[in-house]
Amino acid sequence: MRNKSISIATIFTAGSVAIVLIVLAISVNIAGYFFSRDSMSSFYSSAKTELTIFSDTITMFFKSKEAELNVFSDSPEVRAADESIHSFVDESGAVHILEYQKSHTEERIRTLCKRFAASDKDIAEIYIGTKWGGYATNFDGSMNGGYDPRKRG
Repeated sequence: MRNKSISIATIFTAGSVAIVLIVLAISVNIAGYFFSRDSMSSFYSSAKTELTIFSDTITMFFKSKEAELNVFSDSPEVRAADESIHSFVDESGAVHILEYQKSHTEERIRTLCKRFAASDKDIAEIYIGTKWGGYATNFDGSMNGGYDPRKRG
């Protein structure tokens, strides 16, 4: 049997390679940690900016709608709302809005509702509900009997 001996040069080379690999592994881990931390910080900063812009856009949208609704609710037509506006509270089944007789006040409010809906593409339906249960809208379809605009879901 032959006894193999490892030379000092081989040990030195293996040790040098091990040290280089350890230093390289530590360097890669440290660089990865700082890169990850900076990436997350950048992401959070970017997300905060985008969410702030989104929030500001939503706020502007609702401020605009609030201003429009203030004009609508302060109009002479809406201010003149009375008990003559049709109520669906005591009715049943489908009630076609175009088929029942409307008071002059309700007709004026419906005309105003239609003007508002036509002037703003974001409005699908605009209506008022009165303290007497009346309901006037730009909508020309049908309503379910029993609907009470004074109650919210």
